[in-house]
Amino acid sequence: MEKLSKDLFSHKVTKVSFVLMLLVVFIHSYNLGYSKYPEKATEDTVHNLNVFIQFSLCRGFTRVAVPLFFIISGYFFFLTYKNTLSSYTAKLKSRIKSLAIPFLFWSILMFLLFYVAQSISFTKSYFADESTLVTNLNAMGVLQKVFIMPIPYQLWFIRDLFLLVLISPLIHLLTSKTKGLWIIVLVFPWFLNADIPLLFSYEPLLFFAFGSFLAIITPQLTLISVTKKTAVLLLLLWVILVITRTTLLAYYDMPLLQNGIHKTGILIGILAFWLSFDHLFDLKSSPAKQSFYRFSFFLFCFHEPFLTITRKVLLKILGKSEASLIMIYFGAAAFIIFTSIVLGMIIKKHLPKVYSFTTGGR
Repeated sequence: MEKLSKDLFSHKVTKVSFVLMLLVVFIHSYNLGYSKYPEKATEDTVHNLNVFIQFSLCRGFTRVAVPLFFIISGYFFFLTYKNTLSSYTAKLKSRIKSLAIPFLFWSILMFLLFYVAQSISFTKSYFADESTLVTNLNAMGVLQKVFIMPIPYQLWFIRDLFLLVLISPLIHLLTSKTKGLWIIVLVFPWFLNADIPLLFSYEPLLFFAFGSFLAIITPQLTLISVTKKTAVLLLLLWVILVITRTTLLAYYDMPLLQNGIHKTGILIGILAFWLSFDHLFDLKSSPAKQSFYRFSFFLFCFHEPFLTITRKVLLKILGKSEASLIMIYFGAAAFIIFTSIVLGMIIKKHLPKVYSFTTGGR
């Protein structure tokens, strides 16, 4: 095994974050719910192809994105964190700027946009469904929609991440005192889909805590680079697990086995994605020379609800045939990715202070 230099590691994290963000967009582009068939294999060949594509991507390969984002977030948070009041205060101020302010900006902006759009008959159908209807909300409903369940639903990641920052002294203490062993206790409920009531989702706690382990106990582990042969074997194992689970989802009703393969696939997928990235992408070239890598966070904030709106427009134009749904799945995601990056570039160039404010200083 070799080790990456700090510069290459920095390049890798920037590029990994961008690719993971692309995966998140494809998770949210899922549209099988619009099919006239159930979300299972049938006698329709094109539907079966649609099921296989969207199951393997949305419920398979892309599912490493969120855990890896929390691992990366936890790693960088705890890498320079000391469990003192001054360090905690400094980190909290930093995360208010980089997390809380963008959360509130995008949540309020989209709330106002949807309120106006739902008040206009021509645009109401594109901006209104059960989870985003805002015109009839009372005061408590407005507060909940802005602060807890925002219209850009992907902001749950920022919400949960900020809550984890608030309890970071406890996470640091547990990781330091147990040498990370306490994280093993977290794995079992996650693996078994145990319903444990917390202020935030259970998965974020597990992987954010694992990031703390990497930063506090084994910071050099993140710099490891494996051989191409090892990377290929990990990728092959990941593919086998995803295809196996996809087949079970499409043809059988075996929830316990499906869940076990799914969770194993996520763990193997995290390793495969991270370790094979060195061989699939050029880490030596600086992300600064390929400016689109810098717009991961803007893409994160902007892609929903506009991905949903784009899908609704395309469904009206192309219809809901199985072939159309496949085209819309890829087409809507590609359109939003391209639009988000171009818009981000324009705002950053002409309104740099606005861009900085809306993306938390990024």
